Amino acid sequence: MAHTDPPNADQCEFWNGEGGRAWLEYHHVIDRLNRPLHRALMTAAAPNRGERVIDIGCGCGETAMESANAVGPQGRVLGIDLSEMLIDEANKRAGECSAAGPVTFVAGDAATYDFSDCDADLALSRFGVMFFDDPVAAFRNIRRGLRPTGRLVFLCWQDKARSDFYNLPLAAALKQLPTPDPVPPHAPGPFAFADPGYTRDTLEKAGFTDVVCRDVGAELIMPDLGGAHHTADFFMELGPVRRLAAEAAAPVQAAVRREIALALEPRRTGEGYRLDVAAWIVLARSK
Repeated sequence: MAHTDPPNADQCEFWNGEGGRAWLEYHHVIDRLNRPLHRALMTAAAPNRGERVIDIGCGCGETAMESANAVGPQGRVLGIDLSEMLIDEANKRAGECSAAGPVTFVAGDAATYDFSDCDADLALSRFGVMFFDDPVAAFRNIRRGLRPTGRLVFLCWQDKARSDFYNLPLAAALKQLPTPDPVPPHAPGPFAFADPGYTRDTLEKAGFTDVVCRDVGAELIMPDLGGAHHTADFFMELGPVRRLAAEAAAPVQAAVRREIALALEPRRTGEGYRLDVAAWIVLARSK
């Protein structure tokens, strides 16, 4: 019998390995960096008192805990993420700053997790739904956890051409590294839902209705981590440069780091480094 990998096996391996470790190291930086988009997501999702919420790809728990504060003691929040190490951190953070409402964190795959008992009013995600091998099946499974009146709200990136966060370090790195092979449209990855028509079609096939993609532009401020050279280390560990540079010789990696630092310098502000990005806030109804 031929061996078949489980859904999202590559993502599971990544987030429980080097990807999860890098995210864990920088999660406070990521939370600060994403603050404008985070606020836009939470405003659009608007978790209400007493509601039940599912946070897809919850990472270290910031969005889930804010949701728990919003829904209060009569509500309930379930945060789910592939990465056991990120879930461990989320549980630690929840223990250190108790939320107003009950919040539970589980390590699991939202594409296959049994949400049947959730009966949730809201499923939300901050950049956590673009990596499914079979997005229609995954969203269909998430929809099973929602009430008939439930709503789905998530953030995803627009086209990479509109993302300094992606383009600035990559363009700098490619001065020292070979150009990577192009990624097929809609392949699992940060830009899987850059095309709103494809996003709408995917969600409708999964049974959602009233799908809307709202254009959200933002100026993100990358915190200064001790100068441009040290800030460049962040981009060496996360984002498109990581895999390209991973197998390069140490002198090449050092040259890539210098190129990224040089590219960051013109973006310096009093608070950090300015990165202009564009995202979609996607809203839909379960029925």
